[in-house]
Amino acid sequence: MSPEQQVDLEMQFLRSGFLRWHLPKRFIVTILGFFGMFNVYAMRMNMSVAIVAMVNISSSLPENNTLLYAECPDEDRREEEITESESKAARYNWDSVTQNQIISAFFYGYFITVFIGGYLAERFGAHKIFGACIFMTSVLSLLTPVTVQWGLVPLITLRALEGLCESVTFSSMASVVSRWAPKMERSRMNSIIFSGSMIGNVVTFSVSGWLCSIDFLGGWPSVFYVFGVIGCAWCLFWCIFVYESPFKHPFITSDEFKLYKDNITISKKQLRVPWLSIFSSIPFWAMVLAFVGAFFTDTITYTELTSYLSSALHVDVKNAGLYSSLPSIAICIGSWVSSCIADGLRKRGVLGITNIRKIFNSLAGYVLALCLIGIPFCGCRAWLVVVIYSFGMFVNGFKFSGFQLSSVDMSPTYAGIIYGIANGCGAVSGIVAPIMVGALTESGATIANWSKVFYVTAAISAVTTTFFALFSSAEVQPWGNPDCELESKGTEIVEQRQNSNSYINPIN
Repeated sequence: MSPEQQVDLEMQFLRSGFLRWHLPKRFIVTILGFFGMFNVYAMRMNMSVAIVAMVNISSSLPENNTLLYAECPDEDRREEEITESESKAARYNWDSVTQNQIISAFFYGYFITVFIGGYLAERFGAHKIFGACIFMTSVLSLLTPVTVQWGLVPLITLRALEGLCESVTFSSMASVVSRWAPKMERSRMNSIIFSGSMIGNVVTFSVSGWLCSIDFLGGWPSVFYVFGVIGCAWCLFWCIFVYESPFKHPFITSDEFKLYKDNITISKKQLRVPWLSIFSSIPFWAMVLAFVGAFFTDTITYTELTSYLSSALHVDVKNAGLYSSLPSIAICIGSWVSSCIADGLRKRGVLGITNIRKIFNSLAGYVLALCLIGIPFCGCRAWLVVVIYSFGMFVNGFKFSGFQLSSVDMSPTYAGIIYGIANGCGAVSGIVAPIMVGALTESGATIANWSKVFYVTAAISAVTTTFFALFSSAEVQPWGNPDCELESKGTEIVEQRQNSNSYINPIN
């Protein structure tokens, strides 16, 4: 879509009365960014739920499905007969190995471009890359029920393509934030947008399970149809209302435009990445290690907590899924609360930006580590495990005002690039974590074995948090700007635009 076509479409929406009220353009970017990240996780996680309904239950059961409840007995547990619910959709004889291959296929494609995703976003336009990738993932989601009929290999290939499309979304969004977030609102905007992924995780698990249980569109196929349609609809609004930067938005008001006088803009043709300087920067590696620690703990949170509750504490699957969603909600609330506090401290000049990032990140990492250590001492009281873990995740939400903004702080110009590199390194730990859990619980899903998982995770969180506290920086690095003359370019554009009165406000 050309810029002229985008302007025409937005004008048509405005004249028709849609969004007639005036919303600051950065608010629109934040709202659509939130739902964009929602879609990213919705289409990443929907297969994890739908595959349960796609498989013949008898083929997925282990040969010995006897469970021992000696450690955490459940007197109310009754032996229940497993029956398959009626469904119009086909079911497949996939064993547990095949199911894991299908789910993990997403990451086959994810790692192909995750490291260079930030460069692609900076080179071709972050908002374009982000929107295009979600659109392609949405289309692939719509094609899933058809593709699965062609065989296992086409399905795995499709999931890998989805991972390929989504691999650049996080780094692209980091670039969008670097362009659209005024300095004094950076924490809030970043936290709100990226919390969309956590809400997407919670909603996907609950809604997907419900869709699989009803006859709408045949049962499990509706999971892929619903989220695919939502993704495509979101892309329409993103293409119409989001521009590359506030400096290129034709409808931004003068009052809002003044907020960006200190922002830096750079032409894509001028992009020269100082790779050597980046990789020799200690603050950069402090950010990378913070990503590694966060990915590791997040993997335990989102994928392993349910397993602990069901296998070690013997909570039924339905309640285990509900309990597992509470920490995700808690971290989302924590990110919103902490971002308001962080921006307030920065605006009032109470603390320097580097100290703010270090303090908030330290609270996030250390408190979560202490909560992880405390979980084994809860014994068989599942409710207490969830309370302690939810509190830890609430404070862990402070990380969105900590290391998550380091890429934007150190280099607004190369934010997407360095975010993509750090995100890729962190994603590797997301593969290691499940392997570690399998190794430590191989002899049995006991509280003693699971305690080792929590202790190791707590240690990793503490070590990476300490390294970030010692060596990170939230100041623009020497390599952060391509050359000195660009530092004042944002201010110059604001002054030129105000003098020429070139902005348009179609609402008034």
